[in-house]
Amino acid sequence: MSISIKEVNDINYGRCIDISNGIVDVSVTIDYGPRIIRYCPKNMKNLFYYDRTGEYTFPQNLVNTNELFYLYGGHRMWISTESGEKSNYPDNVPIVYSPITEGVKLSIPRDIKQGIALYMDIILTQETTNIMVVHSVQNISKVPMEISINADTALCKSGFVYSMQSEKNKIIQLYNSSKWQDKRLFISDDYITADASNGDEFYIGIKNTVGCCGYVDNNVIFNKRYIHNTNLEYPNGDISTKIKILNGYISLDTISPLYVVESGEIVRHVESWSYERHNYNVNDIDRSNFIKYFSSEGV
Repeated sequence: MSISIKEVNDINYGRCIDISNGIVDVSVTIDYGPRIIRYCPKNMKNLFYYDRTGEYTFPQNLVNTNELFYLYGGHRMWISTESGEKSNYPDNVPIVYSPITEGVKLSIPRDIKQGIALYMDIILTQETTNIMVVHSVQNISKVPMEISINADTALCKSGFVYSMQSEKNKIIQLYNSSKWQDKRLFISDDYITADASNGDEFYIGIKNTVGCCGYVDNNVIFNKRYIHNTNLEYPNGDISTKIKILNGYISLDTISPLYVVESGEIVRHVESWSYERHNYNVNDIDRSNFIKYFSSEGV
């Protein structure tokens, strides 16, 4: 079946692009963002979180305005640099999109003073739920930059999140007030799980050389896969997956290496997504036997 792409007006999200291969549906906001606000097979629930009330807004200091950064929700991309994060850019203006083979390319407006141009390609595959999300950053300044790409997915707060980790040279970091004794956290030799359904905020970063993390809810599992390049340096001490359990939602980030990007050069961070069924009630899953339950799904 061919890939369909159409522009729609949604009562909650404004103008969006709907992309489908007849098996899986993807929706992307284009009045702002962009945010991938829907990714799921037909007739199944959407796991992505969306902030309908505008609760999550933050000040920003990247451009000379008083405009706020709105989380919105769903999936977005942002960058960090040698001088700190650039996540709270006020991406509140319409974006440009164009069809590409089996998907769309999204061009994200940026102030020329920031010296970067951002792009996101969404590519569907025929007759599967798998999609590829390509996050690209171009240095449009006249000087080299150090840049790391962050791919951030906001998910509904239920079930649990997981990350694989390095079998050797394990690196795990806790942030803010997170504690190792937190009963929601389970750490094995090769993976980590965290109960996301309740409790206080919790932040953890993992050296994920396997390049696989995801979210498990009743009957369904959302996986993100990417390449962790062990020959390159990563920000924050080799961390390539971050899990944040917040008051209203979950944030599941994958992070690229820290690149030195020359003027005119483009770097990319690619995620492959899959959405699959499982036959277990999430509340009955023993976190210590995570692999036993989900090895059939390819985790």
